[in-house]
Amino acid sequence: MEKKYFKILLMVVVLFTTITISAQQGPTLYNFTADAQNWLKGYGNGTVAHDPSGGAAGDGALTIDRAANNNANIRRGQGGDDAFIVIDRAVYNYIKITYKNETAGNSFRLAGLSRAAGTTGAGASFANITVANIVPLSGNYVSTYVDISTIPAGHEVTRLDILLRANAADDPTGSKVIYDEIEFIETLPPATNSEFIKNPSFDDVVGGISHITGSTIEFSRSLDASVIKDGSSSFKMAFDKVQPTKINWNFTNYTHSQTATVVENSTIEVKMWVKTNRTGATAPFRIVQRTKMLLDAADVRNADGDFPSDMQTSTNTSGDWEELTFTYTAPGDFNKALFWFGVDFEAGTDINMNLNDVVWFDQMSVTITDPSTASVNTNVLEGVSVYPNPVSESLNINTLEGGKITLYNILGAKILSETTAKKNHTINTSVIESGIYLLNVVSDGKSFTQKIIVK
Repeated sequence: MEKKYFKILLMVVVLFTTITISAQQGPTLYNFTADAQNWLKGYGNGTVAHDPSGGAAGDGALTIDRAANNNANIRRGQGGDDAFIVIDRAVYNYIKITYKNETAGNSFRLAGLSRAAGTTGAGASFANITVANIVPLSGNYVSTYVDISTIPAGHEVTRLDILLRANAADDPTGSKVIYDEIEFIETLPPATNSEFIKNPSFDDVVGGISHITGSTIEFSRSLDASVIKDGSSSFKMAFDKVQPTKINWNFTNYTHSQTATVVENSTIEVKMWVKTNRTGATAPFRIVQRTKMLLDAADVRNADGDFPSDMQTSTNTSGDWEELTFTYTAPGDFNKALFWFGVDFEAGTDINMNLNDVVWFDQMSVTITDPSTASVNTNVLEGVSVYPNPVSESLNINTLEGGKITLYNILGAKILSETTAKKNHTINTSVIESGIYLLNVVSDGKSFTQKIIVK
């Protein structure tokens, strides 16, 4: 009888041990609102700290001061802890890092340990993952999506190191990388890419318009808090110097590097809101938009030698805000881009601006569509209706039962996600900041996407 009881006790102990070492997936979103969420300094001389008032919204951030070490990193998990998994590669394919870089570092490097699912122990080092061309010394928060598909899909990451490196000289004390959010995601959000345009809504006082260059012989440019489409300010071009005699361009000196190369014939769609106050004419006016594309250091141009561009004419003459859409295709593969826009000129016509005319720009965005997916309609979710748009209080979405609804801002950040949508679904938008968003509805493997304006 004693042997029988001993055998039962042994089985219970084995079962309990098996349960306790069964690895568990850790958090998939680190927003650092309350604390550092167990992120530590991995190595080097850097100092990792939680800033309760840091981040884009001032609700918390994780910082690393890289003084005297240009490879100091943050780390989650120590490897070999069989009760914790940093990332389950069977589920997650990308890491979204939202950060501000006050250092001269210009690339992310991800390193760490992984093991086959269901096994125990520390695991082995996976191949380093490098994302180059990170913007150094940036005054803005940006998001980078890191493809982690080189880590075997059947593995569990037990230690994750994120390094922002490297620069020729060590950064001085106080040079920080500020991590606002780190999120593990299954798929990339819709291909909205407003990072072509630094500060696309002109609301960031830190970023301002210092990145916009070009001749101002005929006009002046500034931020205007008194005339806005959405947010806190707009970009103002005032022809207050001389009668315009040419196209007046605004060139950004901010080069955006793509995480993945954009392929030839991809469709580029640019949207922007414009408004004018004209002293000598009520006729429509024309805006031209151009993107300087590069593949590494080589220009990517059309057959005629110009960079791809489009020109659109306003349709109203009452001075109201109007959204213009510019569309063209990439003449070749590219992985870098600079955004240009301007007011067109045509001598002797009312299209041309006059002295003391003003044009305002606001809420710019860019969408890239790969040609391999542009004509595939079999996965488009039909019969979805969304209203009202623009919206202020409640957004109504008529869709299929059981769908998933996700709302992204124009930088690709997820604002909300609801996985069990009703046929007549309502989202409370009164708690969402004014701006432009992308609504994505997925049901039965099909997808519907629409731009939403929250007033």
